Amino acid sequence: MSNAANGLIKTFKQGDTSLTKYRIVKVGTNADEVVAATANTDVMFGVTNESADATTGNPVGVYMDGVVKLTIASASTKGGYITATTGGKGVLTTTNLQKYVGILLETTTASDQVAQVLLCPGQMSV
Repeated sequence: MSNAANGLIKTFKQGDTSLTKYRIVKVGTNADEVVAATANTDVMFGVTNESADATTGNPVGVYMDGVVKLTIASASTKGGYITATTGGKGVLTTTNLQKYVGILLETTTASDQVAQVLLCPGQMSV
């Protein structure tokens, strides 16, 4: 995998112990807090960087635009839209009205591989 081309990074607080690097996030309950996005209905807006350490309250950098590294849950073909699944991992979606965080730029051949994703959050309309 080549290097990601990152854009805007904002620091938040980790809202739970499941948040690790290269995971999709959504807004947490408290101010300036993020938690792992775990469903295609979550309003996802970014991906954690290498600073995520699964410690509640610790700071974590979140990429909010650009090309970023993301843990992909299963083998996936590049070019598809990525939504959230268990633990903030990415998974392909083609289903109408599901939310997504971006577009997969690299094919993965196994579960839990890290791949590049272009961040462009939105909602499917097919």
